Amino acid sequence: LFRSGSDLWLELADNVELILTHPNGWNAIQQRFLQKVVVGAELMPENVLKSILHFCEDREASIQFYLSQSAALSKNIKVR
Repeated sequence: LFRSGSDLWLELADNVELILTHPNGWNAIQQRFLQKVVVGAELMPENVLKSILHFCEDREASIQFYLSQSAALSKNIKVR
């Protein structure tokens, strides 16, 4: 049993990457705010942020999801 989220992330840090999506157009200021929230919520310690926390704009996340699912989706789509 882990005492906190930070302990859990320390245990999993070598095997996990966390990707947070954010609105298009957000910059480093908003991303730094999200980093502070993650640390403040004790989801992960600050010393591992740069190696396992990544940011992705919503539009890019949507495209990546579609691409990862496109083979499965194309089986269900019929073009007339």
